[in-house]
Amino acid sequence: MAKKPTVENTNFNVNEAKIEQIDVEAFLDKYMKLYSAHSNVRGLPFIGDGFKDAQRKAMWGMLKRGVDAKKISVERVSSLCAAETDYHHGVGSMQGTIVGLAQDFAGSNNLNLLVPDGQFGSRRSHGASAARYIETMIHQNFRMIFRKEDDTILEQRCVGELKIEPKYFIPLLPMTLINGAEGMGTGHSTHIFSYSPKVVRENIIKVLSGHTLTDHVMVPTWKDFIGKVTKDRETGQVTVTGDYKLENTTTLRVTELPVGVSCDAYEAVLNKLEDQERDAPIKSWKNASDNTGFDFIVTIPRTTSYLDRAELIKIFKLTSRDTENFTMWGTDGLIKKYRSAEHVLTEFVEWRLLRYEERRQKLMSDTQHQIDWLIELMRFITFYLNSVQLFKNTGKAELIKLLEDAKFTDVDKLLSQQIWSLTKDRISDLEQKLETEREKLSKLQSSTPVEMYKKELGEMKLDF
Repeated sequence: MAKKPTVENTNFNVNEAKIEQIDVEAFLDKYMKLYSAHSNVRGLPFIGDGFKDAQRKAMWGMLKRGVDAKKISVERVSSLCAAETDYHHGVGSMQGTIVGLAQDFAGSNNLNLLVPDGQFGSRRSHGASAARYIETMIHQNFRMIFRKEDDTILEQRCVGELKIEPKYFIPLLPMTLINGAEGMGTGHSTHIFSYSPKVVRENIIKVLSGHTLTDHVMVPTWKDFIGKVTKDRETGQVTVTGDYKLENTTTLRVTELPVGVSCDAYEAVLNKLEDQERDAPIKSWKNASDNTGFDFIVTIPRTTSYLDRAELIKIFKLTSRDTENFTMWGTDGLIKKYRSAEHVLTEFVEWRLLRYEERRQKLMSDTQHQIDWLIELMRFITFYLNSVQLFKNTGKAELIKLLEDAKFTDVDKLLSQQIWSLTKDRISDLEQKLETEREKLSKLQSSTPVEMYKKELGEMKLDF
């Protein structure tokens, strides 16, 4: 008989184990709070950029490669993203995040931020191929939504000396509404459907023009979904209905399923209908669906074909009902539950306008700095042309003192100018640049965040 394992006959040494005793109150106040806070950071999106923590890290890793970098396998880039952002939750988890950002079928993203090259999933099956077989790169949608002009005001985070992803990105549209969101933390969860980018943009313009949005007016919209979506104006409950075609009195074709229902799940529904012992509404069925859409060819008795549309929709389980949960990290850094999509949009616009003002102030500061530099450079060139002999016969230390006495401020930069550029022709070129910069500053000074926002919304090219 095998000897029963005991502490004495195993390799485990109790004396060498590091056992720390901690009372329940201390555990809950310290470790449990930290875990709960981190799980909510991972599970809930931020209303500003619409990203969860891992999604933000994934996009930053992709940006570190370059916006125009060529395609790379998800397996390789996931390791890069994890390394560049101090990601601690495994490469497999990062691969799933990248796949989610690239998916572009109905029910995934209305505006995918990464390019899906290979099998990234479909309406039939959301599962993607192995990460080593599929490739991705940054989609042009990214720079349409997250403009480069805002990069200068991103708040960079650091872990030690490693610069990781920014605190948040700055989109033109609330991405939690554009692509939806699904997640769960400790004590909180979120469940948001997708909305039409064009409709969201139109409503942002209304808010910028001083209008107040009514709750539950916006209806969820999924790219390529051909069914029907309605929303209860009082409760906000969303009803999603698929579609069918009655070919003849004995053949019915299911051509669309409610968003979120997969082929496997619907095959189970048809099997159950076929197996009914009495008055089965169908005789047989065949799944002819492909990556372009659903197509279930169902053979039915004539009695089924005589039923009205509402009854057929009910029998074939082509309706789903759900209510959204708009819980996310708010602009004040606290978890907040919003009433509706309109409430989310309104608060997003308020936050986005503050970011426009930050950008405007930063651009004015940078432009003024450039103006000051051009003025100083022109004065330096004139000073040099009038004092060539002084420069020719003077050492570096004396030159520095000479320029400091002449009230030049950026002495090192001035002395690094190439000799061939210190000409009268260069002064003329600098005068033209100076005029351009002054015009730019004048426009910035007279512009407002609302005007800047409306202008850039108008420049967006949206398909639906």
